[in-house]
Amino acid sequence: RKFLILFSLSVLLITETISTGLINSFTDVSADLPKDLVVALFGTKPMPPMPQFILVGSSIAILVVTLCVSISLKFKDSSLLKSLYHTGQLSLTIYVGHVIFGLGFLDEMGWLTKQSIEFAVSSGGIFIILSIIFSHLWRSRYSKGPLEAVFRYLSA
Repeated sequence: RKFLILFSLSVLLITETISTGLINSFTDVSADLPKDLVVALFGTKPMPPMPQFILVGSSIAILVVTLCVSISLKFKDSSLLKSLYHTGQLSLTIYVGHVIFGLGFLDEMGWLTKQSIEFAVSSGGIFIILSIIFSHLWRSRYSKGPLEAVFRYLSA
């Protein structure tokens, strides 16, 4: 795991450094090239999806997954991690719930469009906290989530 963390972090930093260096070099030297073209060619943004974006995205994904595995092994008896396990076990229910209840509520209140990033992050954070609490309470009483149980029944 240490190798994966160091390797992915190194690839991430090297790719971002080279990308930034190329963007700065080409925008400083050539006034003929529009800055948005230089950023599109050498940047790490998702659009257009250039190879450096794939390198950065893959490095971040490997880094996050490896760190999560390391943390979960170190704190495997933690009640917080148990709550997160339960949340993962109810992922279908939470996904459908976020569309019906989360976005449905915001839409009914007229809060779904033209909101600030702070509003989006705080409403998302509230939903995440409520989802973790719901999942933990549900799993302390039932072995499967509501929609997970329905799908299990239909597929048996």
